[in-house]
Amino acid sequence: MIGASHRQVRSVQIAEFVAVGALAGLMAALGAQGIGYVLASRVFEFHIDFNPWLVPTGVATGIACADLGGWLSLRRVLSRPTPQSLRDA
Repeated sequence: MIGASHRQVRSVQIAEFVAVGALAGLMAALGAQGIGYVLASRVFEFHIDFNPWLVPTGVATGIACADLGGWLSLRRVLSRPTPQSLRDA
């Protein structure tokens, strides 16, 4: 963003990575619970209980992975001035 301070750019990026990571973690946790239930009940024919810690753990792990991946991929770009990054692109 041209005209934005370094702090503004960083806060927008962090918010984006948190939102993307939370959504990815939520979808992964719910998908894992759903697939596990279907496999347990229909394929292996045994009862499985819903794990209440799976969803918050999945969301937290998704946020952590998205933040780490985003920081690793953007650390060089965010450390330079915006015009220099645009010229090099």
